[in-house]
Amino acid sequence: MSDTATDMFDDHPLWAELGDIDEWLSELSKTFDPSYAGLPDLASSIIRRIELVVNVTRLYLGMVPKELVSRPLLDELKTALNSILVQLQSIKWDDEADYDEELAKANTAADDLLSTLHRSGFRPVQFIEQQQEADANERERVVGFLDRSQAAVERLESERERLAAAIAENKQTAEKDLNELRQQIDEVADRFEEEINDGVEAGKKRIDDQITTLQSQYNSEIDRQKTRANDELDTMLDHIRTRKAELDDLIEDTQAVSGYVAEDAMARMFRERAEEAKKLWLGFTATAGVVTIISAGLLYFAGRTALEDVVSSADVVRGILRAIMGVGAGVLATYLFRQASIQQRSFQDSRSAEARLGSLDAFLARFEDDDAMEIRRGVGQRVYIDGQLGEVARAWQASVTTKESTGTKKDITDGEKQPDENLGS
Repeated sequence: MSDTATDMFDDHPLWAELGDIDEWLSELSKTFDPSYAGLPDLASSIIRRIELVVNVTRLYLGMVPKELVSRPLLDELKTALNSILVQLQSIKWDDEADYDEELAKANTAADDLLSTLHRSGFRPVQFIEQQQEADANERERVVGFLDRSQAAVERLESERERLAAAIAENKQTAEKDLNELRQQIDEVADRFEEEINDGVEAGKKRIDDQITTLQSQYNSEIDRQKTRANDELDTMLDHIRTRKAELDDLIEDTQAVSGYVAEDAMARMFRERAEEAKKLWLGFTATAGVVTIISAGLLYFAGRTALEDVVSSADVVRGILRAIMGVGAGVLATYLFRQASIQQRSFQDSRSAEARLGSLDAFLARFEDDDAMEIRRGVGQRVYIDGQLGEVARAWQASVTTKESTGTKKDITDGEKQPDENLGS
């Protein structure tokens, strides 16, 4: 029996119908008492007959093999059980009317259920006979298989005994042959022992000669590779020295160019600073002028109030406030004029520095080319603008350049003093 057929039989809805019918029959058996207007004995007999039919159905389903029950048969039994249940449910508990018609219909549905069971054609006795016949056939088949198995086992046992005897005989023969072979090997070994020893000595000598030859070849190859590596290293060092000389020349040219770049960048920087300082100077001056006018107006009105013959307390307060505001405006104007003066000096210093840097070519014209180049290199090494123009020289380069150009720069120190101060600012 397959799992699908078993699940279909066990999960069919007719089992729920049987449970519902049992509940209704139990209730009806309690309801029909002598107060029933009809025939209580007949009603009780019908109920007992329906109970008997339901029990027969349950007994049939319990005895029949599940694989022999099809879904259409279960559906038909469920339909008959549902008819019985519908008729029983149509009886109202609070109605004293006659229930004979409903009970008769339920009895008819029970007859239909019995007819369905009869048409199914299942007979437990026939099924048992079939099972007994099948068991007998299976028993005969198993007995025959056991007899054949016993005969095969006996044949295997006799074959095992024969093979054991053959193996023992072959073992004795093999031991005899092995002893003879061992004796022959000993005789051959004694006869060729000296030849073997001579061959071993010759082989050892040949191996030693090969090792000596390989060692000499290895040493000569090592020497050759060492000489080649030294030659390549010397060549690389010569190339590195040549490249270093080229890089030194390139550094000299770069430092010279950085001097020109630094001059232009510094001139542009001081020009931009001069323009910014000029804007701030004019702005502070204009603002200070406006604040001065306001301060003068406030002080004028405060003095006018103080000179009046008749003044009220409110006028006095207003005069004091105007005087305080006038003084504060005057202080603010003084601060603004001071800032304007600072920006004016910054403007003048920046313009002066720009003019001096712009005339550096004319200044360097009276020096020799080497000295002028050293001065430009020194400017290029000292200037660093925005992290992009110029270059900060390494400390050792700066010290070497300073030592080389000390004699030349000593004569122009006084002339560069003022631009250096402006550069620092």
